[in-house]
Amino acid sequence: MDAGYRLLAMGVDALHLGAMLAWGLGLPLLVWHGRPALSRLYMWYAVVFVVVTVLSQQLLGECVLTTLARSLWNAAGVQRGSAPFTSIAVNTVAGISPSSRTVVLLWEAAVLLTSLGSLWCWSRTRSRRGGVQRDIALH
Repeated sequence: MDAGYRLLAMGVDALHLGAMLAWGLGLPLLVWHGRPALSRLYMWYAVVFVVVTVLSQQLLGECVLTTLARSLWNAAGVQRGSAPFTSIAVNTVAGISPSSRTVVLLWEAAVLLTSLGSLWCWSRTRSRRGGVQRDIALH
């Protein structure tokens, strides 16, 4: 059964990493609106991502996926420690170990950037869409 928990833990970690990469790499879509539908789709993804991470931070003190993965790793007999997933991922990829405080400060800055970018994206893509609808109504 340990192998099953290990496989599930790796799956949760992969999902976590994929969600974070999609969130981070998609941020330019909030200000670049060459494809408004894609920008708007990403905006909704970013809003859900931020809401889930903020709520889980408030309720659990960390991301819900970090909590779930740690539980699965522990059930598999692998002691994960208390390091946030972001610290583990950065250490694995870049070979540096940011402190938990640094990770939280960077996360808070990224949430603020995402929130401002989402508002900008919403206002820019909404006004375009509304303008097109008004033009159609006039004809």
